[in-house]
Amino acid sequence: MASNPKNVRLTILAKLQEALDEEDVLADQILTMMHRYADRFTNRRVEINNLMVLQDHPLVDYGKYALGCMTGADMKKCVYLKSVRDELLRSMEEKRQLMANYIDMYNPENVRLSVLAKLQEALDEEDILADQILTMMHRYADRFTNRRVEINNLMVLQDHPLVDYGKYALGCMTGADMKKCVYLKSVRDELLRSMEEKRQLMANYRDM
Repeated sequence: MASNPKNVRLTILAKLQEALDEEDVLADQILTMMHRYADRFTNRRVEINNLMVLQDHPLVDYGKYALGCMTGADMKKCVYLKSVRDELLRSMEEKRQLMANYIDMYNPENVRLSVLAKLQEALDEEDILADQILTMMHRYADRFTNRRVEINNLMVLQDHPLVDYGKYALGCMTGADMKKCVYLKSVRDELLRSMEEKRQLMANYRDM
């Protein structure tokens, strides 16, 4: 890494901008996920209305219950993802402020201490975010694992359109939760890669 203070500043600013660009993509991905969940529980109204006009029956009641659970779960996911995205946007704004301050700083040692402190703070926040995503992954994994009992209960029932729909609904819920786990893992892996890059950046910066 270059030892000229001007080159150092340009390198650090470039790395911070690269981190910001990556986190901006992550924020857009989370927003897309939020819209997908919102569209799902909005479009599900037709299915719910179709069940509402049917006569009372245990399978009809279960269908209403299943759709209600799916809708409530999707709403909770939207709320949770919004809090994650808000925290990510706050962290990004902090990095922008760090870059603005860094551009105005002149003392090389003060610059280094300030940048290291800010990078460490950003790492701590991203570590919390990574743990939150992991917790969300475990919750989805537990859900589609525990749903086996409900699926097995439907499997022993006689063929009936409502039974078939119940199997279909539970299958959709399970598949959706599995996809969310895979997607969140890719988001978390990218976040961990970015964090490791920041740690390496800090290590190099200390040795300059």
